Amino acid sequence: MVSEKDIEQFYKDVESLGLKFPVASIASATGFSMPTVSQMLSKKKSPSEGLLKKFYAYFGNELKVSHETIGKYSSNKESAKENPLSGHMITMSIEERISELLDDKKTLKESIQLSLNALLESQQILQAKLSATLEQVIQVSSMLQQKPVEDLRDSVGKAISDHVLDLRTPGKISGK
Repeated sequence: MVSEKDIEQFYKDVESLGLKFPVASIASATGFSMPTVSQMLSKKKSPSEGLLKKFYAYFGNELKVSHETIGKYSSNKESAKENPLSGHMITMSIEERISELLDDKKTLKESIQLSLNALLESQQILQAKLSATLEQVIQVSSMLQQKPVEDLRDSVGKAISDHVLDLRTPGKISGK
């Protein structure tokens, strides 16, 4: 069981390392996925004992201050330095691994849902713009049947200019 004191110390230690890309660095060193490490570093999820063991095994020597947390969670520093993934499945319980995979699945599902929503919104905007263009084509066709050619030149030119401006204006849909 990871104590609050150990969790607080972990966040301080991560900060003291001054890593340029902490999520990628810690994920690479511990063998945990980047989404899981990101959730832990953003404090959405508490760091697991498995992550702390791997973290201190890999970064323990680099930490400026020696404290009991390093000793508590690091056991075999050299083998972790040689291969960050060695022993990952051994030190991590099956329940922790299942939990990590479920979190990854949930994060991926949320990402896909956001992408689908954005795609649907884009499709609706495009459909509205196409409808507006069709309305203008119908208007121009109607004008062609009713007006002499000289009068139509100005009307058609203005309608096309207005529509092009509408398409260039974000969020503005012609005819609405």
